[in-house]
Amino acid sequence: MKRANIREVAELAGVSRQTVSRIINGRPGVRPDTQEKVQKVIDKLGYVATKTAKSLVSQKTNTIGLVLADISNPFFPGFARAVFDQGNKNGYNVLLCNSDNDMELEQTAILSLAKQPVDGIILFSNRADEEFLESIAKPYLPLVLINRTSSVQYTASVQSNNRRGGELAAKHLIDKGCGTFGYIGRDDPSKPDHDARRLLGFKRKLEENGYSLNDRNIELTEPSQIGGYEAARRLLKRNHIIDGLFCYSDIIAIGALRACKDVRIRVPNRLKIVGYDGISLGEFVDPKLTTVSLDLYGLGAMAFGQLQNLMCDPKEECQPIWIQPEILERETT
Repeated sequence: MKRANIREVAELAGVSRQTVSRIINGRPGVRPDTQEKVQKVIDKLGYVATKTAKSLVSQKTNTIGLVLADISNPFFPGFARAVFDQGNKNGYNVLLCNSDNDMELEQTAILSLAKQPVDGIILFSNRADEEFLESIAKPYLPLVLINRTSSVQYTASVQSNNRRGGELAAKHLIDKGCGTFGYIGRDDPSKPDHDARRLLGFKRKLEENGYSLNDRNIELTEPSQIGGYEAARRLLKRNHIIDGLFCYSDIIAIGALRACKDVRIRVPNRLKIVGYDGISLGEFVDPKLTTVSLDLYGLGAMAFGQLQNLMCDPKEECQPIWIQPEILERETT
């Protein structure tokens, strides 16, 4: 048997769909005789209200969007799990989109979510420019940005203190007796702030302690295990006396660790390696990866909290939330 919809109820009762939605939601402003007429049609058709019908008046869908850069990256599951958990706890569905680090796919995903519609979006992006973000946020679709800031109204951010993370990595390698340093960063044409800050913190802490990072000892690559592997091979071939290596991410560091095994560089005896993020995979490589660790679940939970604040009042000015990293020492140092 075909299920009745709100359009059929409205047509048979001779009212608008918004009027039917008001009655479904128990909203005031509908005459008693109209309510009675609509209710009779609802009973006759056996109509059951959907969330879409209920949202026609409230303008709330109780659905949010989550756009991630690469769902295959082990960084994201802990973060996404927190968003889903907080969504379930607070009565929200979460629509997950993957941009695959592609600007066109990312914009398509965001526009698709905006047309669903959703009540707000959590966006993990370095590529969306300010003009595009404003075109989304200006119509009062709240946006929470991860690891970046924006001057656009109706946005909020949750970020890792990347400069502090770079400082922690440098201090740890110095404390472990390293004297010649290398860095493997992310090759990204969008030049994200968090990458630059991570490297800046690393350099400054080295300089404060009488060391430096030679530009020849910096290698850029895609943020993947194979990228880390190939970058480490190039870097260590160019300068074989590097004894302290900091990597932009744990994924890159795991690739670098494999490269060291293949060229018979012993870690940590000959070379010490520090990653960044604190993904669980770092616990299961051999040797176990020392990392600048983030509370990834906490990052996701705070992102949802920021979005909830904006959804309650889109004009509210939300201060950025900073997640403080810490060194998690394992076996690569």
